[in-house]
Amino acid sequence: MYPENFGQLAYDYSNKKNFLNKSAALLRTVAKGFPDLDCRVKKNEGGIAVGGDVYLYVNGVEKGVLVTITHSPISSQRADGVICYLQPRLPDKTGKFTVLPVNAPNRYVALDAQRIQTEVQRMLAA
Repeated sequence: MYPENFGQLAYDYSNKKNFLNKSAALLRTVAKGFPDLDCRVKKNEGGIAVGGDVYLYVNGVEKGVLVTITHSPISSQRADGVICYLQPRLPDKTGKFTVLPVNAPNRYVALDAQRIQTEVQRMLAA
């Protein structure tokens, strides 16, 4: 189960490590919903003053989706500031997926594996 509140993430390595590990586990669960696609989970611990980030790259045939779980002091959805957002990924001239188009809005979703899977499916089908 994903925690309701990780507490202070910046300057608290124990909380930060827990956040990164639980977020990676959640995104690995999301990835299992796409067994036929190339899915990779990566962590970015960042510096001492930030909570870090966890990414899920879901690469389809013609497009992909980047799912990010991060910590933001501007988020008011949770006391710890943890948010999840999705960005479309399109191939560049070489066929490599990028986070373009940069003008595409982020799609913020609840920190729930099924809800994230559903939104990724919608984005890949659109």
